[in-house]
Amino acid sequence: MQQQQQQPHHQQHQHNMAITATATTGTIPTSTSPSPTNASNDPYFYLTVTGAGGGGGIGGPGGSGQKWTCTSCTYANWPKSQRCVMCYTNRNVNNNNANGSPGSPQFGSSVRPCSPPVIIETGPLFIESGLSLIYMCVKLQREDILTHLLAALDTSGAVVPKRVPSEVCQETAADIRRHVAASFKQRKGTDFACYFVTDNVTFALPSEIEHLHPSVQKILFDELLDRDVQKELEEESPIINWSMECTQRLGSRLYALWNRSAGDCLLDSVLQATWGVFDRDNTLRRILSDSLCDAAASLYPRWKEAEAWQANLNHYTLAEAQWQEDWAVLVSLASQPGAALEQLHIFTLAHVFRRPIIVYGVKCIKSFRGEDLGLARFEGIYLPLLWECPSFCWKSPIALGYTRGHFSALVPIEPPDVDVIARGGAHSTLHRQDDIIYLPLMSADRKLLPIHFLTEKEMGQEEELIREWLDFRVTESGLLVALQRLQPPMRRPALVMQMLDEWLHLYRNLSLGKNATNARLNQLLSMAAERNERHGLSSSGGPGGLGGATQQQQQQQQNPQQRQMQRVTDEEHVNESE
Repeated sequence: MQQQQQQPHHQQHQHNMAITATATTGTIPTSTSPSPTNASNDPYFYLTVTGAGGGGGIGGPGGSGQKWTCTSCTYANWPKSQRCVMCYTNRNVNNNNANGSPGSPQFGSSVRPCSPPVIIETGPLFIESGLSLIYMCVKLQREDILTHLLAALDTSGAVVPKRVPSEVCQETAADIRRHVAASFKQRKGTDFACYFVTDNVTFALPSEIEHLHPSVQKILFDELLDRDVQKELEEESPIINWSMECTQRLGSRLYALWNRSAGDCLLDSVLQATWGVFDRDNTLRRILSDSLCDAAASLYPRWKEAEAWQANLNHYTLAEAQWQEDWAVLVSLASQPGAALEQLHIFTLAHVFRRPIIVYGVKCIKSFRGEDLGLARFEGIYLPLLWECPSFCWKSPIALGYTRGHFSALVPIEPPDVDVIARGGAHSTLHRQDDIIYLPLMSADRKLLPIHFLTEKEMGQEEELIREWLDFRVTESGLLVALQRLQPPMRRPALVMQMLDEWLHLYRNLSLGKNATNARLNQLLSMAAERNERHGLSSSGGPGGLGGATQQQQQQQQNPQQRQMQRVTDEEHVNESE
């Protein structure tokens, strides 16, 4: 090499020279006499000349003779050079000692990492030092990688454990699932051989929740509800609980229950809205798959007509072979545990449960940056239109919520007087009418929710279909609502009541402990006031008087931390007085 020829003759014999081929991902030691031509042809390699002069490289043990690598052409220049002799690029002072690792006394070469600003023949890299992977994915718009990073990212610090009734009382929940599995029947010998349930059950949270301590209520809802879904459906978009008339005056607030976030969320949410359990045994999925296969003669034409109408709106058509292929995919998804389900499956589940299903969902699917990716077509009303007569079905609907790729059960809290009836109160009666929950059939902008899978003849007859398949009312403000009927406790399944009682027992104990603490605090405050009066302190003046204690109680009600500190202070004061 040219630079080696410039060295004095005695200096070449003094140092045991070696050539090392270094890659951009590390260094690869080669033999002492590699072929420079082969190495230079690879853009991922560059040549550096190192020595074994006592650990400092060329120029002696002091390290002053270490070469520096050009950031443009990767040529190894002499230490005193201010510019690259090959491409005339100015020297980067930050990387003077990038290749200054000590040499090996045995082989006369060193393993050296690449300098950070590596530039290859294909162009500069877009990666800057100090950036996180998430920032780089956002900058380079790599949503496929970002999805996996965000899924594995733990940003909570303190994850709230979920304790839904079916997970707390697993044995009772297993009994409920076995009971549900035995309740499915099939009407054979007809064109519409769909499975159906024999029991009409609607799940609701017990009203005793409202009697718990406020702090215990917060713990309960954090462990029971899906807070993200509740926030998205309630705050980010007015999808549920937007009508003050329904939520406050009519007591029909809906709560989004947490469920498994896999592809079984639709089946979980339907069973939660009816029986309060998950589809862990995939019983409902098998029923759904069998219904799609056995009742395909009726389901396929209606599905095809609805999809063809939607395709005409988008100005495209499909051949019969393509329709058959799409149908086969939908049937296959129903039989695969964990597979995501579509609108057809909701429509089929409405027939399995013999009752309408109302889905309150987002209008658009958004990316992680809040950009609209496409329309979400799940929101609307799904009626069991394929049964021969509405009298075979129940008119009390099931309420579900839909966010981005996830379904949740929307359930109410039962009216507060139900517990009084269950305990045989003074005004209780076994013939008491069902409790009513009012579900809006209109969006926040007062537009009727769409009815899915209608034929061309049924288009424009939405109001008649609602009147035929649903019990509905019109509120004083002109809002069209459906009536969801809750059975009194005397008529509810005993297993469901047992599961709720076992689950609620955990929070009853917490609430009793909170109430006992408050009672003890009031007792200490009363004792302190009596001690102050006994010692002749003013009842209205001074910090120790009765008036001062009353003022402290007001402050404690406003600040929980002050209440805790004041409790300790009062105990010490009582002990000193005694």
